[in-house]
Amino acid sequence: MTSVWLRVFRSIVRFARREAVDLRTAHAEATFTSVCEAAARRGQLALTVTAIWELTVVAALIALAYLRPWFPRRHPHLPDPVDSLRGLWIGVRSLLRSHPGYLAMSTFVLAVAVGVNLLVFTIVNALWTRPLPFPEPEQVVTITESAWVRLSGPQLQIFGGGIAGQVITTGMNAGLRPQIDIGGRVPETLGVTSAYFQMLRLPIRGRDFTIDDEREGAEPVAIISDRLWAGLFGRRPEMIGAVLPAQPFPIRIIGVAPPDFKGIRRGEQADMWIPTSVVHRLAPAVWEGKSLSLMAFGRLGPDQTVPMVDQRFWELTDPRLREFYQALDIRMERRPRVVSVVDVFGTPDTRTFMVNERDAALVVSALVLLVLLGGCATIAALVLVHYERRRVELAVKMSLGAGRGRLIRELLRDLSVVGASALRASSLARPHRRAWPHSGSARRCLRCRCAQRSSFWCRRVCSCGLSSTVSGAHPAST
Repeated sequence: MTSVWLRVFRSIVRFARREAVDLRTAHAEATFTSVCEAAARRGQLALTVTAIWELTVVAALIALAYLRPWFPRRHPHLPDPVDSLRGLWIGVRSLLRSHPGYLAMSTFVLAVAVGVNLLVFTIVNALWTRPLPFPEPEQVVTITESAWVRLSGPQLQIFGGGIAGQVITTGMNAGLRPQIDIGGRVPETLGVTSAYFQMLRLPIRGRDFTIDDEREGAEPVAIISDRLWAGLFGRRPEMIGAVLPAQPFPIRIIGVAPPDFKGIRRGEQADMWIPTSVVHRLAPAVWEGKSLSLMAFGRLGPDQTVPMVDQRFWELTDPRLREFYQALDIRMERRPRVVSVVDVFGTPDTRTFMVNERDAALVVSALVLLVLLGGCATIAALVLVHYERRRVELAVKMSLGAGRGRLIRELLRDLSVVGASALRASSLARPHRRAWPHSGSARRCLRCRCAQRSSFWCRRVCSCGLSSTVSGAHPAST
């Protein structure tokens, strides 16, 4: 089989001209034959892959030699592109054959450092920096450190854009967390009041909740997320209005939320929203006859600001409660405050708390920098050990006339190979694909996805390039 590939090699090098004419020599043919014979000892597949790769490199060298007259050299001091390509291939082959341990360990360390970096940035983007998926999120507010039985009090009528509630399922109210089994899958479910989506100004595919859905004895209904609709029901339109054979009782799907909406607070990953009446039916027997605790969300009016509404809320608070809250605020810096939902974080399992974006960014940046510096220091140590073991080889090269610049170029070439390998390996930390939205927003989602992938690739390339440069700075100087 080697003879067949050798005939192909001879037929290709017949076209070699100018700088690539060296490929027609007996030495080049003997080198190709030895490479193919070494690969053949590992099996037929290894021979085929190696021969195709070698022939591709040879064809590329010949093509570059033909194209050179079309691109005259204006900078004679720059390295020859054919020689650079040949040197890069020799360096890659040398690393793979003679130093596989160094290449594997350096790639692993750099890939882990870059992968952790990307993973941290992905989590931060998902939790803190991504825009909230509803109109004018800075105008939507919540009241921290508070729970409400009803939303009709004078303190909650100060929001000009409407008010809605969500059932609290943390602490003593953990038993109210809805558990609805749909074909073996239990989606994250939130109990909300009928004005929830209306206050957020979100259009529902189907119909929204109404006051009648919250009455005792009303038919159990639910609005599901676009993600659940795509993943479990294949975006079938007939599922809107259908009754699901869920457990502990059937439930009717009346609508689908807009794409990317998973809840008001950062951290929520809800796939289903149900009225408060359904939460009552799902609650354990000990909650029978008791009122639900609600967290309040409101939308500001056109002339309202968050400090203005917070001051008005404080003025309408009962004086006795104000004294208690003031004492609590002095001891624990905790009192009910009106804050924008852009600045809060919470899940069905945790209470709502404020997120200081500046402090969070500093902490995350410090962690990322620490991981990258650790990876750079490890790779620098590996490079020093690797070149210490090659001291005799480097001495021979210098005795044959290789200067300091050539050795540094070889070091940077090896680091570029490591960086390229780590760049590919770090793709394991990429964000998972999400389901496509319906056709009305497919183009918008495509633009967002392209922007996310471009940003992701840019971070990967910058991280690998910066880490490789920092890692090679000290070895190159020594």
